[in-house]
Amino acid sequence: MEYKTFTHPEFGDLRTILIADEAFFCLEDALKALKVDVFRNALKLCHINFMPQDEIENRLNLSGVVYLPVTTEGKTDLMLFVDLSNLMEVVDMFEEEDPRNDYT
Repeated sequence: MEYKTFTHPEFGDLRTILIADEAFFCLEDALKALKVDVFRNALKLCHINFMPQDEIENRLNLSGVVYLPVTTEGKTDLMLFVDLSNLMEVVDMFEEEDPRNDYT
């Protein structure tokens, strides 16, 4: 499988891949673009070594989650790609943890 990178001057690069005609997004890129990296350990979720299996199973629809090898600057890592519904779930998860949302 080959991923495509879309570049936006404000949001940066977003790696995507089509799987069975459905777009999957590199979670790390999407979180950076959405500025979610300001939340607690958000980017750690993007790497297979940091994403607890039970967190994946409890919060995400596994049919929309894939780990794919991505080579950057000569180094290959397994990166988490998610479909749109799972991307929205992750964004919601971090909005819940954002201290700026505590109105009390």
